[in-house]
Amino acid sequence: MPGNPLVPDSAAPLQAPPNLSNYQPFPQKYSFNCPGTPFYGDSLIYPSGNYGSPDYLISPINNPAPGHYHSWPVGLVINDSTGTIDVTKSQTGMRYYIEYVQKGSNDTCLSTMILTGASYLDSIYVQNPRVKNIAEPYFDGNIKMKNICNMDGNCHWVIGNLGNGRFIPMDFNTGFIDLDQSLQDGAFGNPAVNGTTVNINIFYTLNNSNNIQSMQLQLMYYDSASLIPAGTRAEIQNRSSNANVNEILGTGTAPPKPPMIIIVRNQ
Repeated sequence: MPGNPLVPDSAAPLQAPPNLSNYQPFPQKYSFNCPGTPFYGDSLIYPSGNYGSPDYLISPINNPAPGHYHSWPVGLVINDSTGTIDVTKSQTGMRYYIEYVQKGSNDTCLSTMILTGASYLDSIYVQNPRVKNIAEPYFDGNIKMKNICNMDGNCHWVIGNLGNGRFIPMDFNTGFIDLDQSLQDGAFGNPAVNGTTVNINIFYTLNNSNNIQSMQLQLMYYDSASLIPAGTRAEIQNRSSNANVNEILGTGTAPPKPPMIIIVRNQ
């Protein structure tokens, strides 16, 4: 990110994947209207601080009774006994369900929260000589929101070091990822190796802010669409469909992965 010394340089290491050891499936029965449900002051939370600085923590402000907390999808870092959320370590640009079960009760109470920021839509792109495949970010968990970044430098983006000479071309102003050029530049091997997965960290600032956010993204390559595993294809279609109707992603029985983008050479 030229001109922004607060942003990690290209040698920034990959973050560890989220801990999925205590993941639990989405509840079958729940309510959005429980008395005493934890309240954080707002359902739209703006991250504060910079990547690598002291973490920005938020806790319920209404002193709820002791209980158990959980959240969906994977990405929100929440203390399961106090409900304190580590916004700095959480995946921003997402909408979440927060579960609260009061101690001594079996009633599951849900609330929603948006951590403002950017993400990418789970997608499958098939190479076409007449169409350039560009992955664009979306914001605040809403794929219909107009891109808030422009070419005037109000946003800054960079991808962490991938190692092994691999390179993913990204527009530093808009966060657009050139998937075709990524394939051509050998991000998936040279020649590209079928089934290769590249996990990347993206660091960015929005709206002329010095607040540095980060996210993970998973890029995959397949020679043809028919080679994409059925489970992977179904997961992408489900998450993409949910996003299109503004539903929260990743509430299934299996822990979801970071946003997945697959580029396919041939239909």
